[in-house]
Amino acid sequence: MNGIFLIVLGLIWNKIDLSVRWLKINFWLAVYGTFANWFGILVAAIFNAGKMLNIVAQGKEGSPLAEAFVNFSLISLSAAMIIVCVLTLVGLKRNLKTN
Repeated sequence: MNGIFLIVLGLIWNKIDLSVRWLKINFWLAVYGTFANWFGILVAAIFNAGKMLNIVAQGKEGSPLAEAFVNFSLISLSAAMIIVCVLTLVGLKRNLKTN
């Protein structure tokens, strides 16, 4: 899903009307969110850290360190992707107003 999201974001990137600073923030948050998702789930799979992944992990729990890393990864990527979506929608709305 992250790959599709990044492809769509790339296709509409030139239509996002934000300052250079906010475009950079948007870009790096999207990259961070994508890789944090991939790496967090990879760590969860390797160390059976599934406290936050209830359905997928079927109740398995890993070490406290692995669980803490996965929790941080999932929470921070969620915040990053919400900010990316909001910034993208604001930029697209501003683009509609100028056209």
